[in-house]
Amino acid sequence: PAAASAATCNASYVVCAAPDGRSLRSNVVSLDPFTATVSVSTNAQQFHPADPRTGRAYGPTDPSCSSSVTSGCSMQYTLYEAPVISSVYPSAVSGDGGGRVTLAGTGFLFTADLRCVF
Repeated sequence: PAAASAATCNASYVVCAAPDGRSLRSNVVSLDPFTATVSVSTNAQQFHPADPRTGRAYGPTDPSCSSSVTSGCSMQYTLYEAPVISSVYPSAVSGDGGGRVTLAGTGFLFTADLRCVF
């Protein structure tokens, strides 16, 4: 596991920088997304959420927490390698907007959250 200090926190939330995927995959490069988990500790020894029987932080093979499941579960998110853009086509489009631009490269994921920012 990789540890990161909280960048922001108050009584309602904690913001931490996610580690890079390679550190969580034992330095293996892969374009496949994978499930990662996050736990919180105030003393670097006890982590929450954790299995009360073992004290072990829940992992990606444990059930995922949700609004209806709040104990005996892990806080999960999807981690993926950043896409790499190798080319853009066409190199010019009309300034009127609406023209299509095609990006080629590796690491693109088809997801409802995929966005282009110009």
